[in-house]
Amino acid sequence: MATTTITDELVTALTAAVTVATGRAARLDPGWRPPVQGAVGHLLGMRLEAEHAPLVVKLFPPAARDRAVTEARAIATAGLPGGIVPRVRTEGRLPGGTSFLLMSRLPGDRWADRRPALTTAERASVVAQVGVLARRLHAVTDDRFGPFAGGGGVHPSLTDWTRALVEGTVATFRAAGGPDDLASGVERLAAATVLDDAVPPAFCHQDLNGGNILLSSDPGGPPRISGVVDFERAEWADPVHDLALTVIHLMHEGEEGLVSTLLEAYGGLDDAAQSRLTLHVVLRMASEWAWVITDRPADWRPKTATLAAWIGDRT
Repeated sequence: MATTTITDELVTALTAAVTVATGRAARLDPGWRPPVQGAVGHLLGMRLEAEHAPLVVKLFPPAARDRAVTEARAIATAGLPGGIVPRVRTEGRLPGGTSFLLMSRLPGDRWADRRPALTTAERASVVAQVGVLARRLHAVTDDRFGPFAGGGGVHPSLTDWTRALVEGTVATFRAAGGPDDLASGVERLAAATVLDDAVPPAFCHQDLNGGNILLSSDPGGPPRISGVVDFERAEWADPVHDLALTVIHLMHEGEEGLVSTLLEAYGGLDDAAQSRLTLHVVLRMASEWAWVITDRPADWRPKTATLAAWIGDRT
């Protein structure tokens, strides 16, 4: 899915739309740039006349309208303290179909950017904070599994949602050329996993990694989470599916030893949840393998080899 192409015409339409929606003259903030742009949403700094608070506008191409709807609804629903998630000031669509969200700009640096300078103790502290954060998000529940934006993919129970996820993941893995023995191993693991339909659909960010968690520090103080961003993939899902992405993120960063810290801070998992976590870690790995082998980033060969080995070890 392509990101938005920034043109003079689009900027003119955007600033005009924000000006009308807020009642204040809007202009881009050329002094701010994100460290990286997302694969779908494109970020620009923005300022409003007579306001000092910095803002960010997130643009979504027409094909990603559901991502914009998801992000706005998820931010409004997240059960987190004020200031740690962006506040949506206004939203809309531009001529041509580009959607936008105007949001408060949160303080801090990306966890990914701060990680190299963190001490061992600080790394553990941040991971523990992520565990607490995930628990707070997952305390918000709904009555059906599926996307925030509505439409298809809604399931009445954990069993139905998980089976659909397994079926879709394995099909994508096989279509991308995934080894049949690994695909069959994933299916066997799924068949052996006990699913409890008493587990409610939880608010899942679905991308709690180093790029979407912001850290700040008081002078001489330890790093603390100051923001959580990028809610465009959020959905009502099994909470351990959300945790599985963070577990794999830690593994990629050479911090697998901190997985226990993450889960302990989360509040621990019973045997059934731990079993489901194992399944969802493998499903996430299979999805990532299919993405890497298809998009072929610079390190795709060693990455697919690593993911295949991880899947094999767990199935």
